[in-house]
Amino acid sequence: ERFGDKRLLICEVGAGLGAGGLGVALLLKTMGLSAEVHITDFDPDSVALIEQCIRSNGLDGGDDRITCYANVLDWDRVDDYITEHELGKCDLVIGAEIVHEIEHAQGVFNAVRKLMDPAGQAVIINGAPKHRFGCAEFQEMMHNAPDLDYSVSEPQPELLVGMESLKEKMLTLQLHLAEWKAV
Repeated sequence: ERFGDKRLLICEVGAGLGAGGLGVALLLKTMGLSAEVHITDFDPDSVALIEQCIRSNGLDGGDDRITCYANVLDWDRVDDYITEHELGKCDLVIGAEIVHEIEHAQGVFNAVRKLMDPAGQAVIINGAPKHRFGCAEFQEMMHNAPDLDYSVSEPQPELLVGMESLKEKMLTLQLHLAEWKAV
C-alpha cells in the first residue's frame, strides 16, 4: 500500500545466502506486484549461490514483474555499486543478521543512508546488542542521525514462528526501522 502500483526497487545488504531478498521477491510475485531486487553480499561465493537460487526460483527476469540480481557489494564502496549498476535510490533496504562485528556497524549505517530513497524505508533484523558485537554502535549511529526517524523493537511473534530454538538459546532479535525525516 505504501508504494502503490510503482515498480519497487529493493536492496538486501549482507545477504549471506539471500533468504531475505529471495523471500521478499517471492512474496511480491505472489502478490502480483512489480520489483527489481538487488541481493548483495561481500563474499563472491555467496553471490554465486544466490545467483543459482535466483535462477532456480525463476526470478532472473523471465517474469517481467520481478527481476532479481545478485552482486558483490562492499559497504565501503556503495557509491561505486550505485554507479556501476545504474541503481536509483531504493524503496526498501533490508538486512538480516548483518551486524555481528563492531566494524559492521558503520558499514551498514553508510549503506542504508546511501541506498535509501527519500520516501523509502530500511528494515534490519538483527540479534540484540547483548548477543552481537557492533549492534550497540549501530543503534547509537541510527538513533543519533538527525535526519532519520529510527525505531528499534522486538519483532512481532508471528515473524518468529518456527524459530523457537532461538528462545532456547536465549537469542533476542531486534527489528530496526528507519526512514528519512520529513523536511
